[in-house]
Amino acid sequence: MPKVLIIEDEQQIRMVYSFALNNNGFEVLEAPDAVTGLKLLDEHKPEVVLLDMLMPGISGLDFLKQNNVHHRYPDTKIIAFSNIETPRVVEEAKKEGVVRYFLKVDITPHQMVDIIKQLLSEKSA
Repeated sequence: MPKVLIIEDEQQIRMVYSFALNNNGFEVLEAPDAVTGLKLLDEHKPEVVLLDMLMPGISGLDFLKQNNVHHRYPDTKIIAFSNIETPRVVEEAKKEGVVRYFLKVDITPHQMVDIIKQLLSEKSA
């Protein structure tokens, strides 16, 4: 069962995405902040990280940079989702290993499930 780590400060968003992923056969880990997210990433090494880019404390981009996530976990697919989409942030996120970047308003949890399934099938192909 593939593991997905959701790092998102809003509990309701975590809950909705977790529900959709669980119902589609994924094991879901949830973190309300970057510090907890790093701990879960180190312990469980999920195949996919769904990362909020705007969190209090450490932003998603700073989380990626400060922890060298892309180099420490090269097989983990990182999907960023956010309420902002400035070209500089998107470009920096992609340099830090983000494979897809979405605005939260542009994607549903079920669409995200399909995207994750596609990413994992590309990885195994």
